Amino acid sequence: MDPEDCMNLEGINIRVSLGKDDLEEIAGLHGLLYSDEFGYDNGFVEYVRETLEEFRGERTDRERIWIVEKDHRVVGSLAVLERPGNKAQLRWFILHPELRGRGIGNLLFKKALDFIKKAGYSSAYLTTQSILEAAASVYTRFGFRIAEEWEEDCWGRKLIQQRYERSFSGGDKKSS
Repeated sequence: MDPEDCMNLEGINIRVSLGKDDLEEIAGLHGLLYSDEFGYDNGFVEYVRETLEEFRGERTDRERIWIVEKDHRVVGSLAVLERPGNKAQLRWFILHPELRGRGIGNLLFKKALDFIKKAGYSSAYLTTQSILEAAASVYTRFGFRIAEEWEEDCWGRKLIQQRYERSFSGGDKKSS
């Protein structure tokens, strides 16, 4: 077993192995929190569910998901996906409000960036919305910068979409 497969932090469990209901729970968490906090419609949870289903299939050793659990329920996640051009995409970064402010989001991001460096990616990116200010502070703390912004009507709102990027030195592609 990978030593990173499971770790426990004061009743919080972070693991990298996917359980049978994890992806549905991650999609549901996105739907609940984004609806409650930002007024997104049900189209958002469907979008998250569809992208997670794509991830459920075959993955390379250059892809990973971290799942945060508390009391046997999924309360957070972050994933690294392999993209063309030796790029990594960060996806599904979410943390239930009851766990925010405890450093867990920073820990997830540190784990993801360590993984990206070890996998030999040359750069990483993520897309988000400008209203997610707390998440943006995590991205910038870890060296990501806004590379592009555009306005879009989606999920029942007018949003400013943002693409954050970060380069890594020594990004020699490693075999999958």
